[in-house]
Amino acid sequence: MMKPNINRDNVFSNAKKITVISVILYVVVRQLFFFAFVDAVYWLPRSIVNAAMIILVFLITHNKKLSNRQVSWMAPVSFIVLEITGVILTDGDQMIYLILIGSTLLSLLFADVFGLAVTTVASSAGVTLYIVLFKILMLEDGLFEYNIFNYVGTIMLNGIIFSIGKYIMGVIISSRHETELVSARIHTIISNLPGMVYQHLNNSPEYTITFIGEGSEELTGYKAEELVGGKNKFMEMVHPDDLEDIAKRTAETLDVGLPCELTYRIIMHDGSIKWIRDRMIVSETYTDSTLNVIDGYMFDITHQRQLEATELSELMLDTSPLCVQLWDRNYNTIGCNEAAVALYGYKNKQEYIDRFLKECSPEYQPDGQRSADKAVMLVDRAFKEGKCVFDWMHRTTDGTPMPSEITLVRVNYKNDFLVVGYTRDLREILRLEVEAEKIYYDPLLGIHNRRFLDENLDRVLKSLSRSKSYLSLMMIDIDFFKMYNDTYGHGAGDVCLKIITEALSENITRADDFVARYGGEEFAIVLPNTDERGARLIAEKLLQCIRDRGIPHEQSDAANCVTISIGVTTGRPEYTQSAEDYVKRADEMLYRSKQDGRNRYTFGEI
Repeated sequence: MMKPNINRDNVFSNAKKITVISVILYVVVRQLFFFAFVDAVYWLPRSIVNAAMIILVFLITHNKKLSNRQVSWMAPVSFIVLEITGVILTDGDQMIYLILIGSTLLSLLFADVFGLAVTTVASSAGVTLYIVLFKILMLEDGLFEYNIFNYVGTIMLNGIIFSIGKYIMGVIISSRHETELVSARIHTIISNLPGMVYQHLNNSPEYTITFIGEGSEELTGYKAEELVGGKNKFMEMVHPDDLEDIAKRTAETLDVGLPCELTYRIIMHDGSIKWIRDRMIVSETYTDSTLNVIDGYMFDITHQRQLEATELSELMLDTSPLCVQLWDRNYNTIGCNEAAVALYGYKNKQEYIDRFLKECSPEYQPDGQRSADKAVMLVDRAFKEGKCVFDWMHRTTDGTPMPSEITLVRVNYKNDFLVVGYTRDLREILRLEVEAEKIYYDPLLGIHNRRFLDENLDRVLKSLSRSKSYLSLMMIDIDFFKMYNDTYGHGAGDVCLKIITEALSENITRADDFVARYGGEEFAIVLPNTDERGARLIAEKLLQCIRDRGIPHEQSDAANCVTISIGVTTGRPEYTQSAEDYVKRADEMLYRSKQDGRNRYTFGEI
């Protein structure tokens, strides 16, 4: 800790004031006793000497050309010389001269701020002892009363006065010493704080800074003198995005006298950004205005924020259900999260890092490429292009195949790049797709079933109602199919259904279009973004395609081969419409086609 630096000039200044006051009190007491007990012939010269004593001591102690040490011996010497002069003029006792001269020599040995106090106390004690022993007890010259009142009384009072003066001076010096010691300790503490202490006035919008501690340059890049006084330059350093929050928080706290703690960013002198925690409190309020004195302490929490951000990132990674890995430019696995450890069946992250590349992929991928060669190619692509997505066959530690979808993303890290890999286990998705096929697909014909139609037609309607596009729906029925089954058998009927399904699917090729088995020999075709003209063309095409298949049907009243009847409807979906409305309208058109002789289509708007 830094050693306290006591200001001896201030201490000596107080000592000189006490010296002058002590001499004045001494002179006043001497004068009072001379007025009371001594003839005018003696007290008049004594008064002149006393006045000279006061003037001379004052001039010595207030002479700026004299050093402290010179004042320390000149003031006591001048006091003793004038006191001896006074004794010669009023008493003439040689022993008292010797005592006063001896005390003067004693004071010169000390030669410090206590010199005058030592002189007066020694003089008073010596003269008093001499008077008591030789002048009062021995009743020399028979001047009993005079000696008691003059020598004993005067000298004892002088001793008391100078003892009090010396005590007061000692208390002041000690108090001053203690105050400066405490101030030095506080200064040492403030200087060694890892931040900056400051004081400012909240005379918004200036926020005048009146004091800044020594840590300003390290904390902000600016020296204290650059920030103190005038408009608060510190507020200009605050990041613009944080100013509004600071104003709001201070209005809620400091403006009503409550302590405030803020966290915000400042822009350093060199342009870098630093995170600051600022703690403030109102130390003084002026009653005649809204001006407050704010004491504050701010310190750098950038490193803490970075650690917190790192911890949060690790927390997010480790709690993410998605497997995450990190690769460097040398294709080394350098990190992973807990989900990756659990997914592949390892014990901890380090075991994953050490063994992943060697064990977690088969030698060849399903497309025939070697896993090692393909991995290098894909990581290189991610470093070059920034991102790539692909399917990959992994395996767990027990050898279980694990089809996956991997997304590689290039990220900046310490003036370089890394690749982050996100692995999605597709086993459950593939299982659900298989289950979905069972739920939404017809097992005989391999196309969507009625359940799929019901659930998806509503979704299509909502989508098209937002885009204001057309929707066409066809309901299709195989003509006289019951008679076909009765004539050729149910096995032949199943074959006929498959041929019809194949013909319909071949002509419905757009991604959003689909064919569904509605039930028995009835089918539905959904055609998003298809108007009336398009729907009619497709209906004609389907009719001809089925005829061209030439499936014999001797019992049909429509033709000598299998034919179909179609009901078609088209409209612009609205939010008030439902899938049932379209199905019902298309079914009505199908009924008319049958009524009109079959082997045809009938169109009706909705």
